[in-house]
Parts: sequence; C-alpha cells; structure tokens
Amino acid sequence: MIQYNQYKRIPALGLAAALALLGGACSSSEKAETLVCPVVNIDRTTSALTRFRDGPGHDLTDVVLSAEIEKYEGDCGYNKGGVDVSLMVSFRLNRGPAAINYSMPQDLEYFVAVAKQRPVTAVQPPATPQRPVAEAEPAKDFDILNKEIFKIPVKFPTGIEGITYRDDAVAVSIPLKNKKDFADSYRVYVGLQLSPDQLKYNRAHNL
Repeated sequence: MIQYNQYKRIPALGLAAALALLGGACSSSEKAETLVCPVVNIDRTTSALTRFRDGPGHDLTDVVLSAEIEKYEGDCGYNKGGVDVSLMVSFRLNRGPAAINYSMPQDLEYFVAVAKQRPVTAVQPPATPQRPVAEAEPAKDFDILNKEIFKIPVKFPTGIEGITYRDDAVAVSIPLKNKKDFADSYRVYVGLQLSPDQLKYNRAHNL
C-alpha cells in the first residue's frame, strides 16, 4: 500500500538546481529504459474561480476577483524509492468591478493531489445484432491518495487590473513499487481550492 506522499515548496531561484538534480536521479540503466514522468492534469472544473462580493448579486458587476490556472512547468526524476515530481504553477488574476474599496481578503488556495488507478476490471457491454458476442472492455478509474493545499497571495499594483502570478515550485515525492507501470498507474492533479458555492457556479457555467 502506498504511503502518504510528501510535498514541499522550492523557492523559484532554486528550481533550476532542483530540476538538474531530478534529471540526474536516474541511473544509466533506468535512462536506457526511457522512464516517463507521471501525467499531470489541470482539473477542468476547478481550474477557474469567480469570487463575488457579499450579498445576493452574482452578475459581472458583483465580481471581486477572477482567477484561473494558466499553465504549469515541471519535471520529474526517479530514485531508488520512487519518483520526485517538481511543478511550478502559473495563475491569471483579474480584479473585478466590485473590488473597489472592498476589504475582503484576496488570498487564494490551490491544491496538488496524487491519484492511483484502480485495478482494471472487465466491463461486459450488452450484445447487439451487430455484435452478438459482446467483448469485455477495460474500465479505468483513479482514487485520490493524498492532497496538499497551498496558499498564494493576491496583490495588485496600483492601477493594474490583471496580473500573472507564478508560484514557487512544489516538489511531490511518490514512493513506487513498480516503476515500469508508473505512467499508467498514477496521475497528478492541480486545481484551485473552491468553496461549495464556487464549485456549483463553475458547474452551472460549464467551467
């Protein structure tokens, strides 16, 4: 059973050195096997956030802050115990019309989570005249093993309505038993940490 994953932040100035270490973490035999990094997904439903001022209003004039994940940069490296993944996430932040003279704290939170694929089971589709003998088809799903939340400050310079913020790198350490199966067995998810109302808003607006 996989142990809890370890997360830590790396200052931006230290990212190049960290990636250099990760790149050199594989032995010569592992490099020959062309080990791959785990798939990283920006979770679509939680990739954007719309924050409204207090009250019943939820139109564009009530928006205090909007944010979205623009992209991530990163790398990975294998070691004897597993794999280390380093991610640096960038956000686009925009001040809304209702932000003037609004005292609500504007810090945001985002998460990094690791998921493992469930054992593949055979799903038997119903037989049809065109396919009298139904063939078993694999069904894949993932379980979240661990999730870490990180806070980022939101500060707009005077007169600036929109900024891009790049956070320090986040290092995730994942213990592995079978490195060859890693790419097909694990996922790393990144998203904004939303309240139930914000998540409901995103789903209602197909975000």
